[in-house]
Amino acid sequence: MKCKLAVVLGLLAPAAAADVSGYVEVGATSTNAERVWPEGGVGAIGRGNGLYGEARLSVEQRTFDDRVFAFASVLARSDDGGRHVGLIEAFVDVGRLNQEEYRLRVGQFFASTSRENVEAFWQTPYTLSLSAVNAWIGEEFRPIGAEFVKRWRLDGAAALDLGVSAYVGNDTGPAALAWRGFALHNRLSVYGEALPLLPLPSLRDPRRFGAQRSDGTQPFGPDLDRRLGYAVRGRYDTGSGFRLSAFYTDNRGDQDLHNGDEYAWNTTFALLGFDWSIDEQWTLLGEVLHGDTLMGFPPGPNVDFDFNAAYLLLSFQEGAWTYSARIDTFHISEIDRSFGELNRQNGNALTLAVLREWRDWRFGAELLYGDITRPGNVEFLGEIDQGGVQAMVLARRYF
Repeated sequence: MKCKLAVVLGLLAPAAAADVSGYVEVGATSTNAERVWPEGGVGAIGRGNGLYGEARLSVEQRTFDDRVFAFASVLARSDDGGRHVGLIEAFVDVGRLNQEEYRLRVGQFFASTSRENVEAFWQTPYTLSLSAVNAWIGEEFRPIGAEFVKRWRLDGAAALDLGVSAYVGNDTGPAALAWRGFALHNRLSVYGEALPLLPLPSLRDPRRFGAQRSDGTQPFGPDLDRRLGYAVRGRYDTGSGFRLSAFYTDNRGDQDLHNGDEYAWNTTFALLGFDWSIDEQWTLLGEVLHGDTLMGFPPGPNVDFDFNAAYLLLSFQEGAWTYSARIDTFHISEIDRSFGELNRQNGNALTLAVLREWRDWRFGAELLYGDITRPGNVEFLGEIDQGGVQAMVLARRYF
């Protein structure tokens, strides 16, 4: 891992006069839940038992009186499964919403949907794990394309942002949702990474989905079906501490098998979110997700399901301390009832976290409880329970 990270840092080093920042962290988890997917298990909570390490680095460069902004970020981690080093984001902005009141962004980037992931590196200042909504976004949705956003100043300090984007490279969509379901963790996928899938018989049976690549699913990478996806979004800021956001996307996947080993899923979903700074100490925020996806064509192997998730988070800050509580609920509804295992999943979770800032350090502790079941697992894996209790501690050093 150290060798690979050194190569990435060397490639970024020539960016003279650029601003470089990042962090390194060490975390430890203890859980009674089933083994998680990076370890080949069926669990949907956390990153498994034991220690893990992670480092993230960003390089940003502003030119032409800050009207052009280039940004790239990478990570290195010690987890089992997936890639240990990779690209998180890389894009160029022309214009700034707080100056010219427009922005054109080109590259790979998060879609500005999350109300909890508001820190650098798409991190949250409230908890150690992410909600089911944003854990999935971090796993399987990161557009590669262009977005144009326009801001209108309204009465007082209020503002309205409207944006439209076109993108590629997000074809395999919610394969992790189909074969595992929602999960709660803080692990981001990187460009070109293949996520391991559960050891389900349908993924090995040529009459079902046996053509699926053996190393899992690649959420974002080279485009499969050469079809542009699109997204529209809006955000209203009252200027007095309350913000409301909406997002809708359709990746326009053709549902077909490509390169002999990966399907392009046809996926649409919508997100509504809000955050409310009640006063200097209290913050309330939440999001609601609804989507549907299809892959393959009847009467052959095919998948069709709806997915829904929501969370509500309340946070209290006093000095360097932050105390947060989050409740999650999520559900996947089976529609196709075809060749593969049932995709249905039901889950509820409660997360309690405390964070402490000290100089360039962040320390945190979290307790997460999840009641999560996936009935389709019982026939082949003998286990429908994906939940349990996880305790997690973390120490992070910023630079």
